[in-house]
Amino acid sequence: MDTWVLAAHWEEEEIPKVLLTHLVPPERLARMGRPHMEEQRQVLAAYALLRRGAARLLNCTTLPELSYGARGKPRFAAYPQLQFSLSHTEGAALCALSGRAVGVDVERIRPVPAHRARRLCLSETPEEFYAGWVERESRVKCRGGSALSCRKPVAEEAGEHYRALDVGREWAAGLCTLSCAQVHRENLCLRQLLETE
Repeated sequence: MDTWVLAAHWEEEEIPKVLLTHLVPPERLARMGRPHMEEQRQVLAAYALLRRGAARLLNCTTLPELSYGARGKPRFAAYPQLQFSLSHTEGAALCALSGRAVGVDVERIRPVPAHRARRLCLSETPEEFYAGWVERESRVKCRGGSALSCRKPVAEEAGEHYRALDVGREWAAGLCTLSCAQVHRENLCLRQLLETE
């Protein structure tokens, strides 16, 4: 099965609150507490992308029920044949779906304190720091590990395929899969994505 990567980006768009409860699973909403508007946009975009991907690949009209693995990695309870990974940051969200393990990460590029870069053994240049960080995080997500594992270098494992993703010059993004199949991309603005809901 090919891998699909869906990306969304936005500016300062207002979102109808009803879409949060319509698209985001209740357990994820509960973990949000009282989020500010940007966090709401991020979570909403990630789950809207997941719903769009599930509709395309599983012919579902609603987001299938989620379950969680031993390390907390989410999956579709009734569709173990399709795995996914979500990531979001200020202004962008990603969703990757594949028939094999997959991990995706996106980060807005911003200044990096020198002590943080040294502690994490990454470059102090923001573009290089975040390029290294998203590679680590996408590898760890693909394996189903904890974000704490990203605090030290993450070596490539046999069978992994990593690629940097271009989602715009403001962000660094990466994809790690256990599949060497073709990667399909779809880029949307949040407004387009929500118009279909």
